[in-house]
Amino acid sequence: MDVMTATTIDQLSNELHRLGIHFLRFPDQSLETRPLSPVELLASLASHSEARMRLALIPLLLWHPEYADAVHLASRRLASSSRLVLQCYYTAAVLLQQMYSARLQTLGASLQPLPDLYSVQLGLPISGSPEQCLAVLANHQSQFSGQPFNWFGTYQHAAESFLAYRERELAWIT
Repeated sequence: MDVMTATTIDQLSNELHRLGIHFLRFPDQSLETRPLSPVELLASLASHSEARMRLALIPLLLWHPEYADAVHLASRRLASSSRLVLQCYYTAAVLLQQMYSARLQTLGASLQPLPDLYSVQLGLPISGSPEQCLAVLANHQSQFSGQPFNWFGTYQHAAESFLAYRERELAWIT
């Protein structure tokens, strides 16, 4: 059973905004919320009922690769379906970090690489480009979840939307 069910969209949005993740919407700044621990934030996003909240895991991990340290603890708090979401989105972030490393570096993101925690468990090939591995992950997530979505496009949309916003933000201040 998922532990993190009481965290609201506003609390999550505020926390993401505080961390520099302007991915979802402008937060309700009149709502005072306590900061969430990395474990709480990861588990809350992975178990959220709304897909856009779950998808925020990718930009969070791209911008804060140090959150990788909390992934295993967050995973242990989750039901199997939410654990799979966390593992797939985390692995997508690992691959997207490699694909977009130049853009991330230009934007001032941390150069700390996300460690590969789940590719073997998820059945990804040990060789191949990040794009090829991302396509395999997308196919596996469709099979694992029983949801035949365009997961590859979903992963890329999360990264592209976040990076495009950060690039516009950088252009505004320079």
